[in-house]
Parts: sequence; C-alpha cells; structure tokens
Amino acid sequence: MVALAATSFLAPGQARAQGAGDYPNRPINMVIPFAAGGGTDVVGRFIATALSEVLNQPVVVLNRPGAAGVLGTQVTKAAPADGYTLMFTSQSIVTQSYEPEAKASHRDFILIGMLNQDAFGLAVEKSAKWRTLKEFIDDAKKQPGALSVGTTGFGSATYMQIPLLEKAAGIKLNPIPYNGSAGFQTAVLGKTVDAAGVVMGDAAALLKGGQLRMLGIMSANRLEMFPDVPTYRELGVNVDFIFWRGLFVHKDTPAPIVAALRTAVGKVARSPAFKDKMVNASYIPAAIVDDAETHAFIRKEEGIVEEVLKSLKPAAK
Repeated sequence: MVALAATSFLAPGQARAQGAGDYPNRPINMVIPFAAGGGTDVVGRFIATALSEVLNQPVVVLNRPGAAGVLGTQVTKAAPADGYTLMFTSQSIVTQSYEPEAKASHRDFILIGMLNQDAFGLAVEKSAKWRTLKEFIDDAKKQPGALSVGTTGFGSATYMQIPLLEKAAGIKLNPIPYNGSAGFQTAVLGKTVDAAGVVMGDAAALLKGGQLRMLGIMSANRLEMFPDVPTYRELGVNVDFIFWRGLFVHKDTPAPIVAALRTAVGKVARSPAFKDKMVNASYIPAAIVDDAETHAFIRKEEGIVEEVLKSLKPAAK
C-alpha cells in the first residue's frame, strides 16, 4: 500500500494519501494496448515493476493489442473505475480520440503521469540502398506510393508521423500497419518493408547493434543518446512531432485513489533507480505527474494533435 515502509523507491514513514483507505489491498492490472516486446510494453513493464514496489502490491501487465491501441483502450474504459485497472499507453490515445467512430477517448481517462518522451524517425535496414533521408525522399518522388513503411495501425501516433513526413517532403508512401513496434522492426530487418517509422528508444538496441540505420529524426534538436542522427529540419524537411507515453486511469476513479496513484507514480518517476533503468535501455524518462501539470499537458497535446490533423486535410478546391 502507499503508506508502507521503505523500498528502493519509497522512503520510510511516508503517509498514505488522505481518504484512499487501504488502497491498494489487492493486485492491480495495467493494460498495455500494444503487443508484447514493443516499446510501450518495455517501458510499461519497467513502470509496473517499480510501481509494485511503491504500492506493495503486484502490478500485473495485460497486453491487449489490436486496432492500433483502440482495443486496449476500450477494455480499460469498460473496467470498474476503482483504481485496480490502469492503462499505460502512448499519445495514440489522444490521436485516436479524433477518429469519427472512436468508442473511447482520452477524455474517458485521467492522465496520472507522463513518464517517457522520445523522437520519431525513419529507419532502414543496414544494407538498404538509401544512405540519407534525401536519397529516400528522391526515390519516393520518382515512384509515388511504392515505398513501404512499417508503422503501428492507422490513427496511432506512430502512424501519424508518416503523413506528416509525406506532407512536409511532398511524397507519397505506403504505410503498412503492425500491432506494435516489435512487429514492424522485424519486418524492416527482413526487408518485408522498405523502412520503418520508429520511436528512437524502441529501436535503440538495433541502432546500436548496427542492424538499422537512421535516416533522420522528427525532433527540434538532436538526441543526446544519438548525437550523429540528424533532425529532419537539418535536412530541409520542416516538421516536428514529439512522442510520449503515460499512465492513465478511468475518469470516474475516486479522487483519493487518483491522488494516491499520483503520489506513487511521482515517486517512481523521480527515483534515480527508475531513471537509470530507463536511460540504460535508451528511453528518455519524464516526470509530469502533478494534477495541474497533467491537465495542462493534455490540453496542450489536444491543440497539437488538432493542428496536425488540420494540416493533413486536403486543401479545399
């Protein structure tokens, strides 16, 4: 429980959040709406392990992939709003909210904490003929729609980087959807697809091992972990879109339980042990967990996604 004494993440003598009762007094489920082995799964399991220590209850990961994260979101929405079903997901939860037939929205949930930020980028297999982003773009211009790019499903955040690149570079690609990053990274390694729209942390091991080559990243600045990878803007493709992941709970969860979860997640996010684990796995830790900060973050993200979607609409004739 939140009040229990020291673990590697929790100092002795810290009190339980007021009004939370004995929460949690049984195991907690953490739904991850993407396949096992992908980046959201990897980071989610880091968080589940750390949160189990802080709460002194098992946090059980349940992978519920399908429809680019929509299935897992619906599963979480349908669960009781009692704090025993959490969801760790990416900003896809926001992008999918704008789909005309969306049955679950980020507005159905409370963001407990944003715990990981990263950069999107375009990767190819090490022996691919494209050595630079310019070469890839030039080839795409010669054969519109022919070059295939592995991504997660349509409407997901990882998918959205593809039409953004298309619009900024004046090209047409062929996005191929997978249930998670592990799937499309395997596909690009096997040359089933020409390239992959990756999140840098997810692809880090393959990049460091020399199996993948990054053509560029969709970020305002180069990443400290990958200083040799240029940004799209450096290469004349003017587009930015930042990737993030966070922990959510049903919006009807009692306020004292939400507060208890924020307290616990804050301890995890600020823990040197957790930060080291993230960095060692090439993931960038973040710590937006305060109530006002998380609300402001989601409002800002809504504005960004709305602008992105607006920019992708065909111009009126």
